[in-house]
Amino acid sequence: MASASAERIQAREAAAGVLKDLKLEAFLFEVEAEGGEWSIEVGCESHLGWTTIQLSASKERLLASQFSRTVRRRMAGEWLNRLGVCRRHR
Repeated sequence: MASASAERIQAREAAAGVLKDLKLEAFLFEVEAEGGEWSIEVGCESHLGWTTIQLSASKERLLASQFSRTVRRRMAGEWLNRLGVCRRHR
């Protein structure tokens, strides 16, 4: 079993990959474990200024996004719905 810090590093890398796929212009994020899920807080630049949006993903699904293109694409689509106010590179 992975240590909590190693698991958090993996979750952060997985979240970074999904967020990178969304091509956000400017963003920061943090990942925290909450029970069986990861809470991902994303701060991003919007047309109204800086905004913060809370996302979540199951631990298994977030980690699977590193290895499954299908899981990653679906997660990116779901997150994009929530992060639609964030500015994106064209």
